[in-house]
Amino acid sequence: MKRRFALLTIRTLVAVIGIGLLASTVSVRAADEKPAAASAEKGDKKQRVDPRGPLPDHYRDLVDGLQREQAYKIQESYRPKIAELEARLKELIEKRDGEIEALLRPEQKERLKQLLAEAKAKRKAARKMADAPKDSDAK
Repeated sequence: MKRRFALLTIRTLVAVIGIGLLASTVSVRAADEKPAAASAEKGDKKQRVDPRGPLPDHYRDLVDGLQREQAYKIQESYRPKIAELEARLKELIEKRDGEIEALLRPEQKERLKQLLAEAKAKRKAARKMADAPKDSDAK
């Protein structure tokens, strides 16, 4: 049971990290594209094409403009390497989980399907509760 919990914890952690990275990349790119489009409409010749994104924790308040630009270039240089490693990690996790699932007897596989479906239903219900308007919001 502890092993199953550990595997689920690792899987959840990897998923959260991946979703966080994806969400931050999407939101930052969307935020950066809006000013560039606005300046293009104004006929501004200076368009920023440099990469953008969040700096590591607490760096934003420490670095000056030049350091910030250099940090963005460093981040951009690592982006494809990190994406490749994340894809590889996903493959390895899927392979590992497949090998572990292959160890299960048919009745265990059926029970696993039930447990996964129950967990999915709980997550869906929790999201629904989190998205529901609160009584204080309705007033």
